Amino acid sequence: MFRVLLWCLTLLLISQSIKCQVIEKKIQDAWNTIDSMVTESFDSEFGVLPAPVYNRSWGVGIAVVPFWIYRLPNSDTENFPSVTQGMIYSNFSDSFVGGIKQTMYFKKNKYWLDTYLGYTSILFEPKNSEQASEQLNFDGFVSNIIFSYSLMNSFYVGVIMGNNYMKETIYSKDYQGGDDYDWYNSIGVKLTYDTRIDIFYPLNSWQVDLSWVSS
Repeated sequence: MFRVLLWCLTLLLISQSIKCQVIEKKIQDAWNTIDSMVTESFDSEFGVLPAPVYNRSWGVGIAVVPFWIYRLPNSDTENFPSVTQGMIYSNFSDSFVGGIKQTMYFKKNKYWLDTYLGYTSILFEPKNSEQASEQLNFDGFVSNIIFSYSLMNSFYVGVIMGNNYMKETIYSKDYQGGDDYDWYNSIGVKLTYDTRIDIFYPLNSWQVDLSWVSS
């Protein structure tokens, strides 16, 4: 009787172990399917992400981010995939942001290129008591380019260039006016330490950015 019970218990443990292995394999297969989006089997992927946004100065709004992830023709499989994404943001305070961002990687991720071009109309409402009756509006076109180069493994140095064509307007009970449209140019340096081997599903990795910009 004892031997029968022992055999039954052993068979039960074996069956449970097999079930666990099957479940583990299914989880791994699902992970591999997701991860294949950004490995050599990945071709391209398009999608749209809506997102609620809250900022103390901007208020509550909604952002819509369409994106296209793809590999450059004839690029090395070790390259991170390139990303083209747009952004449309609006809120209940008459603020609006619309733009497009391009990120590209070359030569086994030795060179990085980030560019952004967009239109911005942001209305800030100060929350302190002294300026509670004032509103500040920035309106115009914004562009930014960051080109980074790998000096050594995982360490990058980049150049930042910004060109903005903006107008600043102040609204208050005693005054309404501000500057006309003008160019605001900036240049800077960006240092990056990045150990990611996957930009979408990084595991046990670091990404640290340090930027300095002069306008």
